[in-house]
Amino acid sequence: MSKIEEKKEKETKEATQTPGEQQLTPEEKAELILQFNEYAVQNQIDIKLLYPCLVGRAGSGKSSRAIKLAKKLNKSIRIVILSQMLPEDIGGIPYVKKDENKTQYTVPEWVNYDIIFFDELDKARESKLAVILSVLSERQLHGMEITGQFLFGAQESINGASFLERLLEAEEIYEALARRLVIIPCSIEDAFKYISSKYKVSFQISEDEITKKLKEFRMPLKFPPLLEYIIVFSKWLFQRKLETNENEQEAIEKVKNITKSIFYYIEGIEQIIEQIFVSDSYEDEMNAYYKRVLKNPKQYPLHTVAKALVSIPHIVSAEEFYKSFAYLYYHFSVDERKLLFEKLYERLSEVLELTTDDEVTNARWFIASWSIIAKKLQTSKEIEEIYRMVKEYLPEETKKIEEVIE
Repeated sequence: MSKIEEKKEKETKEATQTPGEQQLTPEEKAELILQFNEYAVQNQIDIKLLYPCLVGRAGSGKSSRAIKLAKKLNKSIRIVILSQMLPEDIGGIPYVKKDENKTQYTVPEWVNYDIIFFDELDKARESKLAVILSVLSERQLHGMEITGQFLFGAQESINGASFLERLLEAEEIYEALARRLVIIPCSIEDAFKYISSKYKVSFQISEDEITKKLKEFRMPLKFPPLLEYIIVFSKWLFQRKLETNENEQEAIEKVKNITKSIFYYIEGIEQIIEQIFVSDSYEDEMNAYYKRVLKNPKQYPLHTVAKALVSIPHIVSAEEFYKSFAYLYYHFSVDERKLLFEKLYERLSEVLELTTDDEVTNARWFIASWSIIAKKLQTSKEIEEIYRMVKEYLPEETKKIEEVIE
């Protein structure tokens, strides 16, 4: 993105926002959902995914936002206009293969794209919605795995059939749809402000009725998978914030605001978010996260490994502690090592325990780690001889320490 485009993007962020929002654009919200879904497919296979749905008046820029997002992510995108499609265009055309008395289906071309933007969801008939819901649920189409990400667009209106009102109805197909979407408002004011900024023309417009309707839209939380999605999404986002070296409390507040902004329309969202980060559950979650870090220190930034090491040195194994310690010591500068020692000393003075293993096991890993660190950083004949002897007597420990340092 060029500097001019970045400037325009910043200016258009001044559009009407939902309560508690951190100035996220609709495409930024959609991007977070897509990124989380990509993570969840690999790491949270039991969770039911939700998909971003850009909702707004005609001309509010839903399609252009989807294209812009795909461009930012360097992903291919296919826009599927549902009002112009038959169910067979979405699910494939059935046919019977010669010599086989079995119905098969053609493969629709949209499955080959990274992002599939199903637009005009509000105009889709139930037969099309049924096919889409089946694909969302199984992430498969006639046995073929779908690897692309799904994004939706829907037009909201004042007069006539309201998409948002249908989502609140008890009708089965729309109730199922409501369980699968994250409603992301797109205001017409954004489009006007973008044009105003682009051509440097200043003018004022009053708040659109649809914008007001989107801001006031609320949906009761009556689907347990939706609650689970919000909880796991919040914790994933929190871990991402920590990995960027943010202060824990600041990260919590940012995650609260972002999550409230995205799920603003869920009744009671403020209380839900506060409960996710209550002290007891927060501490348990952080300990579980830090344990994952120390099991595989090479997969995380150095500052995250250091934070984990000085937070829970007393509830991890000697192997996990010394592997992570050696990894940090080898990569840290002299000043960073000094700070690490100071923080470890403070923490160990509080907990009065080092690892969950006995003294002998700790001693084995201590000797192995320091012999390798010395060999790597300040080799000499004496150190080489010590390393050789340690490796002979502690082959398993030295092998694992060397693996993490390499």
